[in-house]
Amino acid sequence: MKSRISILPVAVLLFVSLACRPETVPKRFHLINLSLPKTGSLSLTAIFGRYRSSHDYLLQETVSRYLDWRQGQFALADVQKFLRYRDQLGNFEVDSATFHYLAMEQVMSTFPEAKFYVSIRNGADWIVSLTEMLHNFYGPGQFLEKHGIDKKFVLRYFSHILPGFSPDAFSEIRKFNVSLRHILPVMAELWGRTSLAQLQLVKSLPRERILLVKTEDISHSLTKMAQFAGVPVDTLDSSRTHMHKDFRAAAIRDHIGTEALEKAVRPWQMRVDAALKELADR
Repeated sequence: MKSRISILPVAVLLFVSLACRPETVPKRFHLINLSLPKTGSLSLTAIFGRYRSSHDYLLQETVSRYLDWRQGQFALADVQKFLRYRDQLGNFEVDSATFHYLAMEQVMSTFPEAKFYVSIRNGADWIVSLTEMLHNFYGPGQFLEKHGIDKKFVLRYFSHILPGFSPDAFSEIRKFNVSLRHILPVMAELWGRTSLAQLQLVKSLPRERILLVKTEDISHSLTKMAQFAGVPVDTLDSSRTHMHKDFRAAAIRDHIGTEALEKAVRPWQMRVDAALKELADR
């Protein structure tokens, strides 16, 4: 069964890209972001802006293939083949995407020579930030329409990662305390399960293969990032460590309800905090 999303064939993408650019320049390093959305992915791209860095390169095409695979419509070998083509197309040294968490181990096995980056954000802050993004999508601002984003694709994506997802739930901030009641535990579980899986990867891999940075610590972690990538720290851009700000975070948190938010997150936050402490104590 084919995906419902119309996607250019891989061969066409490859031909167009290779026809429109000079001979591929070898990578000086290869860093792939495995983090959830809303954890500083755009900041990572900007920090490494002097290198060949990308943000959400071929987002729709890649996510659609991940979803097809996870729903049994696409073979893993075909996903990995597409990932290799995608890498050849972009030839980026920093692949800061918000969707590789959908297939972390598969991405890692596809690029055994790459290094990997994980950013973990506080659970309640992550839910508030994701809620703001979804309100931008489905609220009065009509973000999707204005930016020409395929609404069927967005609906498919969020319906897959957040069972029970409804666009209407995110349309009015003042109704969040009621409209989000059923989805808060689902959002908390997505954050918690993914964060724990990421931390397990950090624990299982050699330190030279994977870097963990808390999202709130990104601005203080440039030396660590530079050493991990193997580049001089003065080549990183310290002025661009917070590219996306949640301007309405306080209002959104208030309308969701602090107590409801903390109740949904608390069981997962305790487990994530324990895993973080275990890593720090190693």
